[in-house]
Amino acid sequence: MEFIGSIGGVWRYPVKSLAGEPLARARLDETGIIGDRRWALKNTRTGELVNCKVLTSLLTIGASYREEPVAGHDVAHARITLPDGRLLMTSDPSVNGAISAIAGQPLELWPLLPSSNTEHYRLRRPFTPELTRQRMGLKPDDPYPDFSTYEPEMIAELQHFFSPRGSYKDAYPLHYVTSASLATLESFHPGLDVTPRRFRPNFFIEGVEGGGFPELAWSGYDLVIGDAVLSCGEETVRCVMPSQAQMGLKAEPHMGFVLNRVTQLKFGAYCHIRKPGTIAVGDEVFLERRPKFQPIRSKLLPLPETMARGEIPAPPPLAPFYRARVVRKQRETADTVTFGLKMKSGELFPFLPGQHLIFRLAPASHARPLMRSYSLISAAGGAEPHPAEDYAITVKRIGTGSAYLHDEVEVGAELDVRWPSGRFFAVPESDTPIALIGNGIGITPLFSMLRTIARVNPTRRVFWLHATRNSTTHLFRQEVASLGRELAGFHEWTIYRQPRAGDVAGRDYHSSERIAPEHFSALVNLPDLEAFICGSESFTSGAQAMMRELGVRAERIHTEKFFSTLRWNAIDDGKRADSRTFAIRFERSGVEAQWSEGDPTLLEIAEQAGISADYGCRFGACLACSTRVVKGAVKYADPEIVPKPGETLICCAVPTSDLVLDL
Repeated sequence: MEFIGSIGGVWRYPVKSLAGEPLARARLDETGIIGDRRWALKNTRTGELVNCKVLTSLLTIGASYREEPVAGHDVAHARITLPDGRLLMTSDPSVNGAISAIAGQPLELWPLLPSSNTEHYRLRRPFTPELTRQRMGLKPDDPYPDFSTYEPEMIAELQHFFSPRGSYKDAYPLHYVTSASLATLESFHPGLDVTPRRFRPNFFIEGVEGGGFPELAWSGYDLVIGDAVLSCGEETVRCVMPSQAQMGLKAEPHMGFVLNRVTQLKFGAYCHIRKPGTIAVGDEVFLERRPKFQPIRSKLLPLPETMARGEIPAPPPLAPFYRARVVRKQRETADTVTFGLKMKSGELFPFLPGQHLIFRLAPASHARPLMRSYSLISAAGGAEPHPAEDYAITVKRIGTGSAYLHDEVEVGAELDVRWPSGRFFAVPESDTPIALIGNGIGITPLFSMLRTIARVNPTRRVFWLHATRNSTTHLFRQEVASLGRELAGFHEWTIYRQPRAGDVAGRDYHSSERIAPEHFSALVNLPDLEAFICGSESFTSGAQAMMRELGVRAERIHTEKFFSTLRWNAIDDGKRADSRTFAIRFERSGVEAQWSEGDPTLLEIAEQAGISADYGCRFGACLACSTRVVKGAVKYADPEIVPKPGETLICCAVPTSDLVLDL
């Protein structure tokens, strides 16, 4: 045996595609590190397991175990860390909603199931070479990846199933990288971020000498680490994942290009378990170049006969929107109306309080649909006090979209709606104090939070601040008072900016001045406070500054800004209220939307509108999303991004003018 280095790091990933946890030592059985990839995520719309190759934002969520898992299929619950630091458990009611909010798709966690559960692992359609190119971030003229070292049976398995049945691993039990390979890769592009965990290995061997990419040549040899013996296996063919932003790591946009040019996307290697044991950071690693045993083969079930014969029916198309029937229309104030919505069976998706619905509205006066989002006011997880409806929204008359709802949509009408989305959400079962601060129509997502907390966690301490013009515009006044009586620790402060003659201070409102620090006296000395602020831009910025003055940590302050009436009217009149709001038209889809400062990329705007667009890396490296610009201009955060003439990379572009895209 030859000494080649030592273990510089060990990682386990309790949930596939989420960031993992570093370990000082790890126990191995024949499946790999015990507890590794024990959970995966399934898209509830498609019924298909998903990974970070498609939903790259999953890499910004972390997972770790509180208790050491045992071997087998027993459920081992894990702690989930959201990008803003909030913690949940895989057993918490809100965990699926929180992960879905970050991913932008309705997802649910599934524990590892035995290999006999064929349908659980089945892909909706076979994994084609074209799809492989997209996931690898390849240009049309790039050579196709070389999978010749993979077993033919494994290739066939992964064409039809999310992962080898009975496992959530990409292919094989363990994955590793070496310091020599990392150093060599960085030498081709000085400054390239080659942090070992960017490649999501199970272990990293440091101190490996000789340069090059040695693990690519070790196939068939054994690694001896402590009392474990690992059989070096197949080269790892990389997708776009190492280029992505991950928890604690920024995106590395040059990674895909360098890997393609230097190694034809091969980096790191897999291992099979020849002898289970324990590996630990600091363990010496020996290479046995004279393997005494036959190579270890994967234990795979035979493909179902229909798959083997290629008799795979095409899946039904997915509807980008669902039909919601209006079952209640209730006027709240002179300019606000509440709509209760009922979904068809199988088309109802859960939500977290604070999220919104995206509507595709079709006023007769408009040739193309309007895309609008409205916050849910319902209590998450319950239909009270209107059991006949699934969702409810309250809409203020602001521009064409809301005017259409107010004037033309009546009970019995049907509207196009997407599943709930948005990253402005509360975790209602959390025990930390919460402040819900809003003005005007910004009260709507906060009202959903208050309703839900009162239903599922009435002992939670809640501070409610609402600013509005006067009693004629005061939304949900009686409902908030009633909910407050259900909460053990409720404190309310109401601001009327222009009280009417009949509005009584101390009874109807508490003050008439603008939001001020003294309004938050009930929040002093609450270091664990979580604040949710929603409203106009000036109100939100002011409240956010006051929360910081109180010592609330930045990651615990969540904000959502609503458009002002002036701004919406200017948009609907075809004018621009300011240079940061632009009209977007997707020419071939016949869809119009708006983009404002702080909104996501053009790709995400298209996805929110239900428009299918190709993409690979999602930050401008692979060119898969290149789209012709019919009219207008865009910009990129990375000045090194150079699209084809007359086209834009919508995955990383934002508009600098009104824009028409050939999409």
